[in-house]
Amino acid sequence: MAGIVMSDDLGAKIVKILGMPKYTKEFSMNLKAGDVAIVECKFILENNFDQNEIINELAKYKIVKIDDKPADRRKKRRMDSED
Repeated sequence: MAGIVMSDDLGAKIVKILGMPKYTKEFSMNLKAGDVAIVECKFILENNFDQNEIINELAKYKIVKIDDKPADRRKKRRMDSED
């Protein structure tokens, strides 16, 4: 018989696996087959957290602009090549 999985147990495992900040308060994930996975993370800064640590923490992640869809990018490339 399978054991009960509590959301806080699962959440803690996901935070650890994805390497999110230690004091992650909340996160959401948008997973869609064949598309980019989007993870939003809210975390609490420690009292002794300085800006160099914040920069170093953010540098661990690749930030990608997602304001347009792949089909829009293909259309833009076609339009640019016609000029």
